[in-house]
Amino acid sequence: MKILFFGDKSVGNGILEYLKTTDDVIGIVTNKHDEETTWFPKVKGYWTTGKELPKFKSFDWIVCAYYDEILPDEIINSAKIGAINIHLGLVQDYRGCYPTTFPIIDGKKEAGVTIHKLTSKIDGGDVYIQAKVSVDDFDTGKSLYFKCTGAAVAIFKEYWEDIKTGFPFARKVKFSKKYNNRASFPSHEIKLNWSKDKIDRHVRALTFPPFQRPYFIINGKKFEIHYV
Repeated sequence: MKILFFGDKSVGNGILEYLKTTDDVIGIVTNKHDEETTWFPKVKGYWTTGKELPKFKSFDWIVCAYYDEILPDEIINSAKIGAINIHLGLVQDYRGCYPTTFPIIDGKKEAGVTIHKLTSKIDGGDVYIQAKVSVDDFDTGKSLYFKCTGAAVAIFKEYWEDIKTGFPFARKVKFSKKYNNRASFPSHEIKLNWSKDKIDRHVRALTFPPFQRPYFIINGKKFEIHYV
């Protein structure tokens, strides 16, 4: 089948490389990289704002994995058969950005990934398949991200052929009523009057090298926290 792919980062690369072995990937659209980064492999493809998409020839499916822009309905509906999104979160709990950060902050014991129908509503389409991963007491934002990335690539490989042929059938779930946008990310400042458990959860959730580390301030002096 002819696939138009939108995506980036580790999960996008893992899924794209698999698609290249199973289907005809006729176009790759990726995110804009504002600066040089080394912590994730970049998908090599065409970059667009999402408003001015290139004119691709006819295609059967859209597969989206970690793409930053909301695709308009006219693009989604141009797929002859269907469009799916791979989200690094359980859509009943976390839609939008940072779905591997907030489960740690909120003290969840489980996080997960969702493959769902792609719609213009953020992470709001009927669900094909989900997988849960444990949130352990030592998990950081980075370790949980890679746990969920591995789970997402694994269930995509397991279920992609079934999805293409119409099974398993997508089902409705009770979605989280809110979603997190890029401005939703919590402050890296740790308050020392928080409980020990809250401090631990925030420090772990905000530990994601090479990004800014969590910190606290005493007498106007800033101290970074290195979680090991």
